[in-house]
Amino acid sequence: MSDITSLQKHRLMQSGFNEMEIGSGFDSHPEPKELIKNDAVNLNLVDFESNDLLTMSVVDLCNSVQFPYATAYMHGLGVISCAMNKSFSVELFGSEMPVALYVVTSQPPSTGKSAINSYFTSPFRLEMNELNEKNKPIRGAIFERIKSLSKALKEASSQDEVDALCGDLAEAESELLNIPIWKAILTNATPESMEKIAFNQKGIFNIISDEAGAINSSLGLSYGEKGRPSNSDMVLQGWDGNYFSSARITRDSNDGIVKGGFSVIAQDETITAILEQGQRGNGVSERFLLCMEQNLLGTRDLLNYKKQDFKLKQRYAKLIHNIVHSDDIVLKVNDDAMVFLKQKAQDLEPHLADLGKYSDSMLRGFIGKMVKHVVKIASVIHAVDNFEVSIGSVNITKSTTKRAYEIFTELTKLYIQAAEDKGITGDNAQLEALRSYMQRCIAKGQYIIKVSQLLDNVKKQMCFSRQQKLTSHFRGNIMPKMSKMYWCDYDPIKGINYIRINPKL
Repeated sequence: MSDITSLQKHRLMQSGFNEMEIGSGFDSHPEPKELIKNDAVNLNLVDFESNDLLTMSVVDLCNSVQFPYATAYMHGLGVISCAMNKSFSVELFGSEMPVALYVVTSQPPSTGKSAINSYFTSPFRLEMNELNEKNKPIRGAIFERIKSLSKALKEASSQDEVDALCGDLAEAESELLNIPIWKAILTNATPESMEKIAFNQKGIFNIISDEAGAINSSLGLSYGEKGRPSNSDMVLQGWDGNYFSSARITRDSNDGIVKGGFSVIAQDETITAILEQGQRGNGVSERFLLCMEQNLLGTRDLLNYKKQDFKLKQRYAKLIHNIVHSDDIVLKVNDDAMVFLKQKAQDLEPHLADLGKYSDSMLRGFIGKMVKHVVKIASVIHAVDNFEVSIGSVNITKSTTKRAYEIFTELTKLYIQAAEDKGITGDNAQLEALRSYMQRCIAKGQYIIKVSQLLDNVKKQMCFSRQQKLTSHFRGNIMPKMSKMYWCDYDPIKGINYIRINPKL
């Protein structure tokens, strides 16, 4: 930039640059450094030394399909959690919580997603169909009883007889509700249809699919105007097993406890859809465990097919059979495990402060749910270890909880990086937004700008929209990084309320 126009020189002089700096072509200003991108997260989810059924099944399946291990592991964990959704819960802080996870994984087309999904879901589907066949004659007998009681009620001749028949009728109808015809797996459902199905089967819904449409539909993203808030209340309440009540003029009202599960293995748009919901601040993204890893396309040896271990498939089918056909079971986290979890929560607590590492409300929501996420993961791992042969112990150990915490920690790294790479949150995303704005200032010949003006012009962007105490965060975390990269610095004359932009930016 040694050759400059008179107008540029005038603007630079007005901005505080001296004749020597201008005449030397800004040689006195160091070259701005490039923003260092985050290294790709290498997920360390699968313990290849472990001999637990899920790990062995995943390794065997992935070696056959030639598919990434971590993605298959998380999808399998999610499907098993959905199978547990019918009968299992876990006690936490004095109340019962569903064990089902919300898992979304991503791989591009032609990688073998359908084979992975089929392996884990087929036994679940078959067992639920068997349960429905078993329930049909029982339901038929209850229907006949209801029919008979209704007829008798019409012919009743006294109030005492009416009262007795009404009590018997209510009891029979309650029995019928407790023996539903299960629609165990939904692959594409709107929030309204999810609601209807859930309240026909004890408030339970499971979304399991190898297509992105499963996420778009269930979160209400596949219809309505762009930017319109999605109808995600069922999804929000279903994760915790909370009370849900709806009332609409166009359909029946529903209320009760809802318990949801997700295991969707699709493409990158699923991850994007979840993160964008988090950007809205509605609490959706903080409930999901996201998994993306490098695909194997172009490196597979398709001539080298490895047969799957049939005995492992049989063992997995037996596990699902025991889970599906079990009576209601409440798992418990033992005392040592709870002490471990509380300590980890305490370690994270300072980072949730307004200027902490996780002060962005989206990250704060996800990290703040660490204990619940870990307990849910631990519940599924516990079931894999204890319910294959028979119904085993209900006490979740510290070692199982530590393993679940390790999985959550790995997924946290990926969650943060994915959000940052998509410009939704994180320091790098904020730095990119600030650089872009400062470059526009340079193009207009503006080299000195007020801090308040700078922040006013970026604060509505996704990466800043949820930032707590923005000015303090900027001065304490962002400005030091920009100075070290020689993008800008505080103006030496006007002080810390003004920024002087490096013209070479």
